[in-house]
Amino acid sequence: MYFFFNDPATTETYTLSLHDALPISILTVDTPDPSVLRRWLSALPEPTRRLPVGRFLGGLVTRAEAPTSEQCLEQFKQAATGFRAVGDTAGEVEALAQVGYVHHVRRHGASLADVGARLVELALAGEPRATPYAQIAGAFVGLSSGDPVAVTEALARIEPGSLTSQFEAIADWLRAQGQNMTGYRSVDAADRCVASGLPIPGLADVQLGSRWHVGDFDFLNDESRWAAVPDGGRDHFLREVWRVAVATAMGQTSAAERALDSAHALVGNDPADIVATTLALLELHLAVQADHAVDVGEQLDEMLAQHPLEASRRAVYSLMRGLVARYRPEYWDYWGDFEQGPMVRRDRDIGRALAAIDNDDDLSLVAELSWPEHHGEVIPAAMLPGTCLLVAGAWAIGRSEAREAATWLAHTVRKPALEHFRDLTEHRSPAVSKAAAEILAQVAVDRKSVVEGKRVDLGGRRIIKKKQYTS
Repeated sequence: MYFFFNDPATTETYTLSLHDALPISILTVDTPDPSVLRRWLSALPEPTRRLPVGRFLGGLVTRAEAPTSEQCLEQFKQAATGFRAVGDTAGEVEALAQVGYVHHVRRHGASLADVGARLVELALAGEPRATPYAQIAGAFVGLSSGDPVAVTEALARIEPGSLTSQFEAIADWLRAQGQNMTGYRSVDAADRCVASGLPIPGLADVQLGSRWHVGDFDFLNDESRWAAVPDGGRDHFLREVWRVAVATAMGQTSAAERALDSAHALVGNDPADIVATTLALLELHLAVQADHAVDVGEQLDEMLAQHPLEASRRAVYSLMRGLVARYRPEYWDYWGDFEQGPMVRRDRDIGRALAAIDNDDDLSLVAELSWPEHHGEVIPAAMLPGTCLLVAGAWAIGRSEAREAATWLAHTVRKPALEHFRDLTEHRSPAVSKAAAEILAQVAVDRKSVVEGKRVDLGGRRIIKKKQYTS
């Protein structure tokens, strides 16, 4: 099938064929951005739009802005049905891959499994385009179903070297998502995925998520990471999600609120369930940071009443493990039905240590805590107010890590962290309130040393000679 049309942006005339000029796979490096796809669709004659290829192109355009919509799903389903009716197995494979993608973002694991079964049939029947999709289908089903073990097992069954570079990047994307859910470091897999340069939906999400879980705020606070506005509603939404998370972690309440408003505007009034869950969690995080007196446990109960702890939400709820361990430990078994990686154990232990301070002014669990390698790791587990409380508790019992962590907070988070330490000077625990006052006193010494060109950490060790801190 061939047809001609002019692209008004370039005045060039294109000859398109189904499997060549039209980039119908999300995995091809040459896939145009959504603005090009929209121009192509507008140039198609109406009769062609009703053909399978036209339905498919319409689906790609809709996917860029509304990937969870019923319209997007129907366009790809109609394309798959049309290709199958005329015996075009290659076209059916590509359309089915997009149907599967929509089921994935909707977290409809059972429907995605049906798509995977058909792709396996096509692969066994000799359609070469179906083979790589069939190989990764099990991992996608596991991710959509909230089963990170299934993701890992499905990827382990793929013979090394059997995937093309494009599908290997998708496998790394899946691998990173599974590692985030199980609490293992995902930075390497996420970085490999990004390095592929492929236009994979959700690419920024998995890299930002991998850095969030390890507390790499040097990476996350780099403004260049946020400069480009993604072309496509879902990727733009994901970018705003992480802007909320990072701004909240840094105590930048106004910036977080603006990003949250932007995220709401991008999804409209009837978001898909997984999107609504994500927004509810961000609102909870922001409430924890913005209102020092907020009843987090009560708000957590309200959120879980609307968005229960179901497996399909596990990827989103990996962002609140520490809050659950601290405020609602009875729900912890939600993360207990698979092997827990070091970051899950970190979140659990930090949450329990903070709960002991909350309930009994007990610092014994702080003493037993295995302190994270990087101080930024405490924030994903405890949020900023909890991080400051944990550092004050550790300071009170003389843990050496507390001084380094307080230094990090004073120079990375700055004013919002100091405000939390000031609040802690009125904590009901005399040990915590005294420690908070000592931290603030040392911060004052630190600031004076910086002005004099002898910047030191809170333990008194010189870490820089150059004047550079004036605020």
